[in-house]
Amino acid sequence: MDMNKTINIDDSYGPAAPGRYYYQAGDQPLEGVTIKRAIGRGGFGEVYFAVTDAGKRIALKHITRAVEVERRGAAHCINLKSPNLVGLYDIKTNAEGASFVLMEYVSGPSLKEVIERHPAGLPDAEIRSHLAGLVSGVAELHAAGIVHRDLKPANIFVEEGLVKVGDYGLSKTITEVDRDHSVSVGTCHYMAPEIRTGRYDKPVDIYAIGVILFEMITGKPPFHGQTAAEVLMRHQFDRPDLASIPQRYRPIVEKCLDKDPSKRPHDVREILQGVEKSMSASGLWGDIRTNLERVASPWLKDSARPAAGTNSATTQPVEDVQPKPFVTVNPDSWTNRFGVLVRGPQAERLRKNSGQRPEAKPAGLRGRFARARFSANEVVIEAPPWPEDHERNRSLLRAVAWTIVCSWLLASPEGFMVGVNMSDAPNRVAYVAVTSSLLTSLMLWLQNSWENWKVTTGRKRAVGFVSGAALGVVASVLADWLGIDKRPRAMDQPLPALGTAFAQVLQSGQWLQYALMGGLVMSVPRWWRMVERDRPTRWSFGNLLKWGFACLFVSGIATEEFPLALAVFAVTGVVAQFVGPWDKELADYAQLRQLAKRRFF
Repeated sequence: MDMNKTINIDDSYGPAAPGRYYYQAGDQPLEGVTIKRAIGRGGFGEVYFAVTDAGKRIALKHITRAVEVERRGAAHCINLKSPNLVGLYDIKTNAEGASFVLMEYVSGPSLKEVIERHPAGLPDAEIRSHLAGLVSGVAELHAAGIVHRDLKPANIFVEEGLVKVGDYGLSKTITEVDRDHSVSVGTCHYMAPEIRTGRYDKPVDIYAIGVILFEMITGKPPFHGQTAAEVLMRHQFDRPDLASIPQRYRPIVEKCLDKDPSKRPHDVREILQGVEKSMSASGLWGDIRTNLERVASPWLKDSARPAAGTNSATTQPVEDVQPKPFVTVNPDSWTNRFGVLVRGPQAERLRKNSGQRPEAKPAGLRGRFARARFSANEVVIEAPPWPEDHERNRSLLRAVAWTIVCSWLLASPEGFMVGVNMSDAPNRVAYVAVTSSLLTSLMLWLQNSWENWKVTTGRKRAVGFVSGAALGVVASVLADWLGIDKRPRAMDQPLPALGTAFAQVLQSGQWLQYALMGGLVMSVPRWWRMVERDRPTRWSFGNLLKWGFACLFVSGIATEEFPLALAVFAVTGVVAQFVGPWDKELADYAQLRQLAKRRFF
């Protein structure tokens, strides 16, 4: 071979990618390598079709972002050899300090281009062929301890029927910068939900293969959105609509797209095995049965339709049958009146229960899986379902039951921690346990009444002050009745009647101190953040610390029984967070809403 052979830069090597690139045709960024045309641009750099002086056709990637990360990732993968992986030849740096990765050039189209040619989905034979090559290539990566982390049709190439996975060495380590890259170039359509928490394990690749399989079958990915943030939200909370997926593919697609990584296939080869298994006679019969039902549905409906003007169940005229309302609410019921008193007459319901007829509004929340509009970018996302009223009431009863148990268990140790002598003092233990149970139950009940309603902070403080003051009067009567200022050995007389204790409290004026303390404790700190269903975490030391400082201040100015009051508030803060209802999906949704408002994405 003539080593002095020159390359004619006027030779045609196909059309160049649109846009302005750093290098142009004929440039030689590396010695012995001549660029012929640009292929495309990614988040980490630009890719060119180039030819060496020896005539070798290669793909040359000019790394422009996260250079050290890219070089390190390519170095880990440069010795991998597989017919289903794009080969990496070398990593070089030119005199200007620019870094390049020399790769195998694949002349065939990308899987993205193949899917675009079939907007209604690929034929079964091509789906199985492409999936087999994809699974084989990713299996080689996983066997070498490498996770691709950026699988998408644009990184998968088809050359003469052979599938090759590319760009696998360039996403070895994902940093914060890389995550911005993934969002900006559109790979959010293939990002697993756990990526938000920084988890980049093998299940991430399996989730992406499930999305690619969905796209090969239907011609489009399972989730869409106007912005990257909206797509990411949908991956977090929405279930994919599998109605358009044939029965033979549906089980494995559903398993791959599970939100829980542990429920996905543990080995990438299980995906291909699941498809092959579903292609059995039973799977094909499921599709035939579905198609028969679809074709026969009009005739089935006509045969089951009752005669005109009658009702099928009662055979009475249709006009006499009145439709039942979706929800019947008695505005004069005592529960509704009390709810209006707690929430305020101007409070608006934020979310509608699934049993209510949705209202047609261009913005706002509709239906059980409500849509919320927020942020400056007008991102529309699917919110996870909030529990119905009866479910919330049941959870409230369970929480109150646990409150009583936990308060009795923590009364004595919490008392010792704040400096109260609880030894041989069952009266003080009982006082702390009962009072903290009442206070925690009040918090839970108020928050349950406010949930799903837009209630102002001022209204919450006002209701908290009134209810806390009433509870303070009860606590003062309980303190006098139990004789918390007396030692057990001095209590040789039976407990007085509650009426007597109440009269003594009114006469001494002690109830004023307790009422003031209870009102301030329930109005000064934002205690509802400890029991909100969508709080960031079930347990928050920060919320407990804020509650503690507020109670420390209030106890110091409102009561003489300072240590005992601190014991009550300490037990309340711990128990309230422990037993308060908490939903992880709602917490993630609330956190993502805050991130979207801050223009994080």
